[in-house]
Amino acid sequence: MSVTWNWYKCDQILYFKFEDQWEPAQFRTALSGAGDIIKTATTPIDRIFDFSRAGNLPQEAISQVIQAMNCPMRPACRGSIVVIQPSEDLLKFIRITQKAMRTTDFHMAHDLRQARQIVFNLQRQRRAAVYHT
Repeated sequence: MSVTWNWYKCDQILYFKFEDQWEPAQFRTALSGAGDIIKTATTPIDRIFDFSRAGNLPQEAISQVIQAMNCPMRPACRGSIVVIQPSEDLLKFIRITQKAMRTTDFHMAHDLRQARQIVFNLQRQRRAAVYHT
């Protein structure tokens, strides 16, 4: 299976999106194969979300989640890659982050903090796996 990395630069953050359907082992292989891209990037890469098993989610929703988790309110998890399995919590997470992205006052961004809490809950319940780079 071919691995395609599409990346674009926006607001000094490098975002990745995945076009292939990867299983976890293929996901790890792809990450190791893309090590040169990650190491030589001039902008920080904090989190990469793999939605390959999340069904037919709209690309716009996926992009908003990635951008929301890379905003200045993001948790201090630099160098981590989070793989979230499809669930109702994931869909709730997308809805919350979409709303939070419209919040201009970060002091009032309660919804984004709630979205982060969902991610941490998923990790604790082993429905998400964290790979440290």
